[in-house]
Amino acid sequence: MKTKLRVFLLVAFVTSALVLLFTSCDKDDKDPDTVVGKWYVHKEVETWTYQGGTERREWIYDADLDVDYYGASFFEIGKKTITLYYNEPDQSFDEEEISYELNGAGIIIIYTEGVYEERDTVSFKFEDGMLVLRNKYEYEDGTEEFITYLKRYSGSIPPASWLEPLADDSFEPDNNYETATAIAVGETTDFHTTTSGDVDWFKFDAVSGETYLIQVSGYVDGYLSLYHTDGSTLLDYSDDNYTVDVEISYWGNPVLLWDCPSSGTYYFSVKGYDSYDVGYYKVALSLSNLTNQKEKTKSIDDKRNHKGFRLFK
Repeated sequence: MKTKLRVFLLVAFVTSALVLLFTSCDKDDKDPDTVVGKWYVHKEVETWTYQGGTERREWIYDADLDVDYYGASFFEIGKKTITLYYNEPDQSFDEEEISYELNGAGIIIIYTEGVYEERDTVSFKFEDGMLVLRNKYEYEDGTEEFITYLKRYSGSIPPASWLEPLADDSFEPDNNYETATAIAVGETTDFHTTTSGDVDWFKFDAVSGETYLIQVSGYVDGYLSLYHTDGSTLLDYSDDNYTVDVEISYWGNPVLLWDCPSSGTYYFSVKGYDSYDVGYYKVALSLSNLTNQKEKTKSIDDKRNHKGFRLFK
């Protein structure tokens, strides 16, 4: 289901893009000052200011943390239409095409979904080879500002990774603690895949009194569980990272900070939060001197309230 936020940003992007198309439609799509061509979303920044308070959220897509743009979203801009592509599980993807019309000296985009219609204008600029779009909404009790950074893309749309079945990785079988993949302190694994219903297990040697940081990176909404040396007693879990002050590559990346009580071999597992949360990820294990910033205050079910920021899923 599309959120109102997604509709706002999509309309904002399309409106600004069409202004650029109108002013540079005779340029080649390789010209850095034209929007004609193919783009992927690199960064999104959202800022809300209400009653004196401010909340800011930022999401960055780094193609180096993905395999063949599996988790990317694309815009293909033509002379008269803009098409949005975003991936879905099981070799399917969603495609939306939007047209535009001229109205005097301006360009108007009309985005309609059912009875809902939105018309909007945004500012734009080119910055470090990126197309930067900015839209701001003024309300009686505050403001909302949305900034989207787009990078050029030279591959095929959709990429090959969207059209091929997501295969098991070379670490299989690793679906229980007895077949867990060993990971050493200081190591970052190669890419793993998580398919529907898949659970990947890992094991590591820990020393009493040390603090360990386990990080999952990639564009998969993951769930991380830490187990005792028996492989069955749950010690801790992470859904989203609410407690550790480290950078994450995706809002759904789990992170665990754990103090080892006694030396031994411990286990943890990684899986998608839901059966449709599939894709590629890496795991990093390290010693740390960080401390948890606050208690976990979000339940697992409360996660549903935070999916609006993932604009294209």
